Amino acid sequence: MKKRWLAGFLCITFFLMMVTGCGQTQTSSVVSGAAAADWPAKVENVNLTKEPAGVAVLSGNIADILLKLRYETVLKARSEDCSQNELSSLPVYSLDQAKELKNLGVDLALTDQTPTQDEMKAFSDAGIVLLSLSPANGRADLSRLYAEVGTAVKGARTGYEQGTKMAEQVLMGIDSVARIIPNKNILLTGIYVSDTDGSVVTGDMFQNSILESAGVTNVAAGSEGGKMDLTALKRANPQVIFCPVGLKEKLETADIFENLSAVKEGRVYEIDPNYMKWQGETVMLAVTEIAGLAYPELSKTGTSSVS
Repeated sequence: MKKRWLAGFLCITFFLMMVTGCGQTQTSSVVSGAAAADWPAKVENVNLTKEPAGVAVLSGNIADILLKLRYETVLKARSEDCSQNELSSLPVYSLDQAKELKNLGVDLALTDQTPTQDEMKAFSDAGIVLLSLSPANGRADLSRLYAEVGTAVKGARTGYEQGTKMAEQVLMGIDSVARIIPNKNILLTGIYVSDTDGSVVTGDMFQNSILESAGVTNVAAGSEGGKMDLTALKRANPQVIFCPVGLKEKLETADIFENLSAVKEGRVYEIDPNYMKWQGETVMLAVTEIAGLAYPELSKTGTSSVS
């Protein structure tokens, strides 16, 4: 039943995305950073002279964005955390295997980790460009990340334009969900908790946009750096709590959480932890599932739309 209503709900939101996008003219902001030609290109102060022959994606988040950009065909290897089904056939490698990646025909590697000096030297010696691209830290920063990934793979014009276009599509998609949230005048407070030590989604993170678009007012929006004081969390007393799969039981029995409204009322929900890590198409899955859990009445809408 859950899959039925989620599928129906996604159909509604994707339809709204298409309707919203129809009739819009391309604005200068979409192409303002694009170059006249694809190559050479520059990303994170790294000069790229030509289109890569083979790419290794060493980040689950960047892999998700490459899938959204429809650039997965250039991939020759992935890291273990790139667990998307579409990439399951790719061999698994890590940052300490530059020589092995070169033997696969890789000449560009993308990661969101900060490589060590030894790792950077190993990739340089192997003739592989290693780019470290940080995750988006907010709505405005999503376009930056998509443009960087797109530019690195397909160039300063083609890749850049595809990146900015797809970033805009993601934001339009989550905004479409926000428009069908019921009872908008009733404040529903909530939080995403990743452990029992105060690690949460805060206002300076892109994931805060996911909660807001799902109709959840994040009680940690005023905090920064992915941390919230547990005493402040207790005072905020969220009505709904989201957490990674496997944390719910531990969270509900922890002293600081057991008396919160969300726990007492049985409104603690486990979700796929990648929903709060990946910033490609997974963002839409995250916002629709969170919205459906926060507003159970949406399940009726989703189910009724599935024949």
